[in-house]
Amino acid sequence: MTDKPFSDEAFSQRFSYSISLGVNPMCLKVVAKGFGKPDDVLAMYEDIRQHIKQDNLSNLLLDVKSLTLSYSGSDVVRVLHALETTLRVLNVARIVDLSDYKSDLIELFASDHNISLKSFISEQDALAWLRAQSQV
Repeated sequence: MTDKPFSDEAFSQRFSYSISLGVNPMCLKVVAKGFGKPDDVLAMYEDIRQHIKQDNLSNLLLDVKSLTLSYSGSDVVRVLHALETTLRVLNVARIVDLSDYKSDLIELFASDHNISLKSFISEQDALAWLRAQSQV
């Protein structure tokens, strides 16, 4: 398991994430929380990319219920463009807080760019979707 904290004095809850291996289906499980800036998110995905490659995985379970993207919608799109190559080779199940409007923007981007990404409010539903994607 890896824990990578990033500090930001402007916010009371710093950005951090943990990475572990999940089973049924085999996936990389990432839990991100705090206030994330674009550089934080890009660094996290670089770490994810290295783990995915090292473990030869195609499924990512990303729990972002406790993550606040502390940047604008246009910066969300800029970050997604930077991550597009990494995301395109994965099935990404995101566990989200439904009140986060940026999740809709992320799903729309994924749909428009042929990225296998879907948001869920429960881990069980997210894992069921990943299992179904693994059988395709």
